[in-house]
Amino acid sequence: MKIGVSSYSFHRLVKSGELAQIDVIGKAKEIGFDVIEFSTINVPAGKTLPQFAAELRAEADRVGIDIVNYTIGADFLKGSNGDLQAEIERVKSEVDVAAILRVPGMRHDATFGWAADYKGVRSLDLLCLA
Repeated sequence: MKIGVSSYSFHRLVKSGELAQIDVIGKAKEIGFDVIEFSTINVPAGKTLPQFAAELRAEADRVGIDIVNYTIGADFLKGSNGDLQAEIERVKSEVDVAAILRVPGMRHDATFGWAADYKGVRSLDLLCLA
């Protein structure tokens, strides 16, 4: 069995500037975790998400810790300003990021909540494998 941690567990340290998000990888290894999950990636200024994902992957390889999952937010009801096709395309681009990270699994939300007048499906669980 491998014990892991989510990057989200370091959110306060990253937000305060005590740790850069890329440094979370080494900190997780230092603490003794075997694997790490990234839950939303905060891209530094001047970089793209795919570029930074490649940097995260390289750092994980350097440190010797596996990235095992990539979790993102998605909202197929209200996301992308209510444009379902645009939200689907955005999530598909996030699957490309999961491939860059070389994770075996990815999770995303289907929605954050329901509009009072919404009459469609009320439950949807999705799992994407990269």
